[in-house]
Amino acid sequence: MTPASLPLRWIAAVLLLVVFPLTLWWVGASAQDAAFRDLRERGAAKLDLYRFSLQGELQKFEVLPRILAEEAEVVQLVRDGDRQGRSARVSRFLERFNDIAGASDTYVMDRTGLTLAASNWNSPSPFVGERFAFRPYFQQALDGQAGRYHALGTTSQRRGYYFSYPISHHGEIVGVAAVKVAAERLEELLAHEPAKVIVTDAPGVIFLSTSPQWVFRTLRPLDQEAHAQLRASRQYGDGELRPLRILHEEYRARGTRLMTIQEPGASEPKPDGVDRAVTYLVQTTQVPYAGWIVHLLTDIQPVRSQVITQVVLVGVLMAVFVFALGFVYQRRVILLERIEFQRRAREASEESEANTRSLIRNTRAGLVTTAADGSVAFINPTAQDLFGTDSERVTGTPFRELLVPECRGEFDAWLQRARRAPEQLRDPLECEALHAGGSRFPVELAVSHMELKGVGRFLVTIHDLTERKRAEEALRRAHGELEERVRLRTSDLTEANRRLQEEIAERRRAEEILRQAQDELVQAGKLAAIGQMSAGITHELNQPLAAIRAYTDNARVLLERQRPEDAVSNLGHILELTDRMAQITAHLKSFARKSSGRAVPVALGEVIDRALQLLSSHTKLERFQIQREKPAAGEVWVLGDALRLEQVALNILKNAMDALAASEQRIIRIRIERKGGRGVLRVRDSGSGIAPEQLPNVFDPFFTTKDVNEGLGLGLSISMGIVREFGGTIRARNPLGGGCEFTIELPLAETGHGAATAREGTA
Repeated sequence: MTPASLPLRWIAAVLLLVVFPLTLWWVGASAQDAAFRDLRERGAAKLDLYRFSLQGELQKFEVLPRILAEEAEVVQLVRDGDRQGRSARVSRFLERFNDIAGASDTYVMDRTGLTLAASNWNSPSPFVGERFAFRPYFQQALDGQAGRYHALGTTSQRRGYYFSYPISHHGEIVGVAAVKVAAERLEELLAHEPAKVIVTDAPGVIFLSTSPQWVFRTLRPLDQEAHAQLRASRQYGDGELRPLRILHEEYRARGTRLMTIQEPGASEPKPDGVDRAVTYLVQTTQVPYAGWIVHLLTDIQPVRSQVITQVVLVGVLMAVFVFALGFVYQRRVILLERIEFQRRAREASEESEANTRSLIRNTRAGLVTTAADGSVAFINPTAQDLFGTDSERVTGTPFRELLVPECRGEFDAWLQRARRAPEQLRDPLECEALHAGGSRFPVELAVSHMELKGVGRFLVTIHDLTERKRAEEALRRAHGELEERVRLRTSDLTEANRRLQEEIAERRRAEEILRQAQDELVQAGKLAAIGQMSAGITHELNQPLAAIRAYTDNARVLLERQRPEDAVSNLGHILELTDRMAQITAHLKSFARKSSGRAVPVALGEVIDRALQLLSSHTKLERFQIQREKPAAGEVWVLGDALRLEQVALNILKNAMDALAASEQRIIRIRIERKGGRGVLRVRDSGSGIAPEQLPNVFDPFFTTKDVNEGLGLGLSISMGIVREFGGTIRARNPLGGGCEFTIELPLAETGHGAATAREGTA
């Protein structure tokens, strides 16, 4: 870059980054101000026209109620009521009067607001018989004033502007005459306007509009008081009066008010996710006669288009100016760069020749240039060192003489291929060369064709492979050693794997023996429990046996006395007693049978029921109080084996009973609940608890607090193994208030369907 080009670059940068953007902004702002000014001026003229048109149209009908109030037939109807068909005559008169005046409806009411005659007497929804006393225009006329009011008709459900006037007789108001002008007639005055025109009342409710979907919408949300007043007067019926969705509102200088409104009925977004909304220039004027506000909403899209057009036009002109300036500048730069390029090319050529000479002389590869017949034309110093010779001794001699005799024939054939198709010769040639001292060394030759001053030459590149061959030999030796090490290591690993497999098989056999031993211990515990309960069970069986003996003797006596009915009754009692004995023995048989060990859904409540049934005789004899708290949300189902879990429950309950043997108060509390995706069983006794130093050891094998003759201390250890086998936990603690509490937690089952099936298989 020349110093002269620096000012031009700075000028271009200032133009592109500062002057041109400011110019485009000024052009856009000026064009926008001019367009808005034109829209405001044309809008103001239109608003004046609409205001005078609406006011003039309404004033044409204001005198009509006064004319009707002075009509004698109308006064007589209101004063005397419907006599001799007067109501029908007045209604037909009002019909003709309404057609001539061009009004929507004309009607007459008495002081109570009851319509006595109406121009629409022959329509599907006539006003005759309707009461409009709640309307403000009726109340204004009843107060002696000319009434004006706009609203939605309660009978016709059509919008209109109402005029009213009191009907007097001898100074007393006896009724009201009313004329309704349809809103559609007023909207026809605005229909030719392409922009949107809306007319609102003081609260902001749109009553007239060139867009029908805007009617009965509001410019602002109404407060509760305004809503209550409008509903009380039924001015707009029962409509919701929802506000327009104004997305943005902006006030600019010179009275420019912009409002972005989502079109009513366009609640669904466009496919590109942008709401269908229009930005309007809003201008307003008052219609004092009716208490209305006329709003002219002009779409500003033409303004934007006009601004964009002017900005684009100015931008194009500035771009042409920039391109012209850039063209002149570029021509000057190209001329300067061409001069600079020629100077640098000359210097680069000289430097390249020097570098080439230096590269040839100093490269680590040997370079030999040969003539077309293979004689040496040039040899660089590296090649001279490789062959142990100098340039004068080898120049003009065939290059093949520098190779060992075994490789010369192969080199000649390789060079012949290079002469025929030099571009196809890519693979190098490995052979051995001769040192001037007579030694041999491996080399790699690569040949390429070149032109020097129009004469074809071959450039032979020579790489000494001595170090590479040594490295390859060392690598082969290392590879052989590695293979031997891998073989030895593989043999060791194979032997270790064999021993590991044997240990795994031995471990599995030990686990199977341990599991069988545990099952045998569980079965022995069951039989021991049955043996401990034998006294109670004998008592349970002796009672029904004695009763059966008594019932049998009684039945024999009854039969001897010819009382067969009483004898049959005794036989029924005997049958019930045998069923009771069968239940006791069946439960003992089921409890004594070995379990399958499979985890299936089991009901914790049923497990406790069956354990308590086995201990029922013991609890009765020793006067234990069993207090159960069942879950509020129904049965709790867990994963486990019913018979094994019954053994666990039996061990916990039997330990609690043993702990209470010397207590006066013998209470055992049982609670079942759900907690954190698990089923929880809590068994708490009212005894003195377990000594704190013994709590950590209660689940250890052969640990017991009883006499040696009363147990081996395996019950809780077996119970812990059973609970852990099904993914649960079991804990013991001394809660506040005394006693000892055992807590068992098991995973909840998704359903309890499998429990019944599992129990049937073990019954």
